[in-house]
Amino acid sequence: MMSNESSVIDAQSPLDRVEAKLVRMGAAFDRTAASITIHPADEHGFEVGLAVADGRFHVWFEGWHEPFTDPDEALRALAWGLSPECRLKVTYRGNVAVAWTTQHCVEGVWHDDATTGWLLTPFWRPKRHVFKQNRLATGPRRET
Repeated sequence: MMSNESSVIDAQSPLDRVEAKLVRMGAAFDRTAASITIHPADEHGFEVGLAVADGRFHVWFEGWHEPFTDPDEALRALAWGLSPECRLKVTYRGNVAVAWTTQHCVEGVWHDDATTGWLLTPFWRPKRHVFKQNRLATGPRRET
């Protein structure tokens, strides 16, 4: 069963690459055999993570998440989430976070990208947005 062992090593190598870079940056993170979670540098940032399972990659920014099949795409998304090029708009109903939207900036104006949210929310509570942004890395610039 050498092929299974080889695919596990290949699937985990992105985690090793991320860990090595985070150590060089002095970033705070937690690592398991199948995932890495990067902690924000300050209270204005958000948690970013990467999980690997069965040759698939799952990136998350706090409550937002996206699956990837290509490890390089997953790593680009992870780097983007750590950079000031990305902003996370967190929607609250009362004190409950109910949606997370990634945003990118074009000529000084932030634009929504993708949203992950709960289906059942306390819709009767007041709605408000909190904007979070990491500055741990210089991420890839988006093509606009």
